[in-house]
Amino acid sequence: MPRVKRISWCQNCGVPLLQKVCGICGGVGTDVELTGLADPRPAFEGDLRHINDGLKNCFNTNLSMLGLDGIPMIVNRIPYMDEAVEVVIGGAVVAHVFFDLYTMKWKLKPFRWLCKRLADEDLLPVIKLYSKPKGKGLIEDASPSSSYTDGYVALIDKNEQSIGLAELIGGRLFVLKVWSENECAKPTLTRRSLDDILKANMERVEIARSRACKFTTKINQRFSLSNLTLAYSGGKDSLATLSITLEAGLDPTLVFNDTGLELPETIDNVWRVADRFSLKVSEASAGDAFWRYLDIYGPPARDYRWCCKLCKLAPMSRLYRGVFGEAVSFIGQRKFESRSRRRSKAVGRNRLLPNVIYCAPINDWTMLDVWLYLRRMKLDTYANPLYHEGFDRIGCYLCPYCNVAEFREVENLHEDLWSKWLHYISVWASRLGYDRSYVDRHLWRWVNIPSKILKTLNIHSSIRMDVANRIGYSEVKLCDGSVARLSIPRGFDLNLMDASCYIYGIDLKKLKDILAIASIGSSRVYINIKGREVTIIMRDEGWKLLLKAVARSSFCAKCGLCVDTCSVKALILSDDKMVFERRLCTRCGLCMQVCPSLSIGSKVLLNRFRSVCIF
Repeated sequence: MPRVKRISWCQNCGVPLLQKVCGICGGVGTDVELTGLADPRPAFEGDLRHINDGLKNCFNTNLSMLGLDGIPMIVNRIPYMDEAVEVVIGGAVVAHVFFDLYTMKWKLKPFRWLCKRLADEDLLPVIKLYSKPKGKGLIEDASPSSSYTDGYVALIDKNEQSIGLAELIGGRLFVLKVWSENECAKPTLTRRSLDDILKANMERVEIARSRACKFTTKINQRFSLSNLTLAYSGGKDSLATLSITLEAGLDPTLVFNDTGLELPETIDNVWRVADRFSLKVSEASAGDAFWRYLDIYGPPARDYRWCCKLCKLAPMSRLYRGVFGEAVSFIGQRKFESRSRRRSKAVGRNRLLPNVIYCAPINDWTMLDVWLYLRRMKLDTYANPLYHEGFDRIGCYLCPYCNVAEFREVENLHEDLWSKWLHYISVWASRLGYDRSYVDRHLWRWVNIPSKILKTLNIHSSIRMDVANRIGYSEVKLCDGSVARLSIPRGFDLNLMDASCYIYGIDLKKLKDILAIASIGSSRVYINIKGREVTIIMRDEGWKLLLKAVARSSFCAKCGLCVDTCSVKALILSDDKMVFERRLCTRCGLCMQVCPSLSIGSKVLLNRFRSVCIF
């Protein structure tokens, strides 16, 4: 199925179309350009609440007062610092709705038609310009009346025609948007239901359904494995994928990864759906892993995602190796979810779970495809109720990829769960001397905070130094241009150093229990465990591999993920010590790939070396 860069709108029936021709009247739809990845979906109760909050906060009105209640609305996530969507009504993008990090409130930025509607109701001030602005930016010669207050302002020309939107800030007028000539000026406002939208798109839904079922059947025939599983997250995409596999005549075992950070609604949904289809559930539980390792690693971040390996990969690895062995896993992955997912294939072997072949039957579906299919199969009532509360995605409620707006929804729904995290993060920020914004605006979600957020919130510290002081901390001293010394912790594991060197093809010689020399190419490392010091001689690129081996051995948290991942049992965790069986190791390197301390510690150490050494 081709990628949907836009949707269409039937002006006769007033419904969105994912196909060009309306299935109700046979008319050809009008194209509506979407922003970003173009993953449209219906607006649910939570979305309407956000829209109403934006209207109230900016214009002291709501959808009902504007006569827009009951009108079909499509929302599409757009790039922004926090939660933001564009709103499509009647074939026109009428507004951007976003959560403002500065005011911590929902706001709504109206587009051409809604600007005029608000201005006509005297809800939006109007400023007349005698020349059309060329684009965004400050209008130097504009002199708004002193009666105007800061906020949005509609721009009109000398003929009283709407030409753009501006924002008044401290008496200065900044143009935000200039309307193009072909921009839809008036949407078609018709009250329609989700069933009407389904009817208009039935051909598209049936084609997508048929292709997904055929794909699923071919995958089953191609691999012919007895172990068929379906990764069920409690979200809409995995629900649609489950329905497709059942339609294809398969009987998969549901695999639910309970990270210990799932909301109660999600857990309830898993068992409700399993009961509805009489399916067995195998649970990969992380237990309290997140909270146990929180004291070791600190809060996870978008650029510091230790939690995924310890709360997702570790329990899934144990489950598949212990219960299923070689297996096919059907997943609800879609390429429109994110830019990284766009590069994902519909079928392949999981790099970190090599005994698992993943298949994504709905990889080329949009969210609107998913919701219309679920409605077609009468399964929309089995979808997670969190979607109707304003959640765009279902997953760990403390995921650093969540937005502040989503965290507020969690707090409103489950104050007991949120209070535990709030206590931890407040103590953490206070102990480290971080600004209160790290708590209120959840800046812990980054190690390196984006410059745009720093500027918006007027914050000067851009790096979370607690990460470097936890995992990867080491005092680095430059001896000369090619020699550096670094301190190592008391728990430096020489057995792990041996394993890492063997996998990387590094020559390691143990002189005593407390001394060792490792070399590759012309680079060399001297390890003095008693003196808690490592000396690295950097003569070629090999020193970076040596540094990785040192990082893994220095900062191992004894999580056991490498042990669970090793198929030949070359690594054993005994009495909190690692034992390496060199004769069993196949040098596959998988234990290195899954190690959270290696990926984090080596990155931090490398940055410290670059700040000290001259290459």
